[in-house]
Amino acid sequence: MYRELKQLRWGNVKTYQHGKHTLAQIYVARETTKVRTPRQIDVRGGKYLERWKKLSKATKNTDLVFSDA
Repeated sequence: MYRELKQLRWGNVKTYQHGKHTLAQIYVARETTKVRTPRQIDVRGGKYLERWKKLSKATKNTDLVFSDA
């Protein structure tokens, strides 16, 4: 999971409203997973990813979500 998070790009993250909550839909690419099987997961806390994107300098679809830059 740590490796997958390190390779997560903004183009693989979408946020959406579900009732009063902001959720995130994350697509984990085949190349990123250990077993080479792509998957899509829906998680709570989409508002935090939206906030992180606003604070980040790297926000293009090809940019990493969690980077050192």
